[in-house]
Amino acid sequence: MPNLYQWSAASYKDITGDGLENGSLDQPNVLTGVSLSYKNQVSLAQNAIGLLWNLNLGPTDFQYARILADQGTTALPVMLELTTDLNNVVKTTPFTVPLLANLPFELWGSASYANYTIDFAGGTLSKINQLRVKNLNATTANVFIWLFN
Repeated sequence: MPNLYQWSAASYKDITGDGLENGSLDQPNVLTGVSLSYKNQVSLAQNAIGLLWNLNLGPTDFQYARILADQGTTALPVMLELTTDLNNVVKTTPFTVPLLANLPFELWGSASYANYTIDFAGGTLSKINQLRVKNLNATTANVFIWLFN
């Protein structure tokens, strides 16, 4: 089976010299023995909601997910909704994160808590079962997803 190679680096310095150096463009993260198991693209007008993936559309879990929107700003992002335990076996648990234009969002596995309570005080380890997006930006957004197993 093929390997997935992912490069990531961040570099920042302010005027005082404080900063951040993290990651490497020379040394990739490697996920061995995985294959592309699902891909999809949705095109969304402003305020439209689209389904990227759920259990009925592709694999029931994933080792790596990469999601990319071609639109989205900090003021008007494309919102990604991740839902754990969609069928409410324990308790359906959704949460959202913003997607900004051309900045990939990555998940290194589908593990997530259902019926989660703050400070890891409670909840049941489960899996993300659905990924949806809503475009808050006035420009039509194209959102892409790739899942690997």
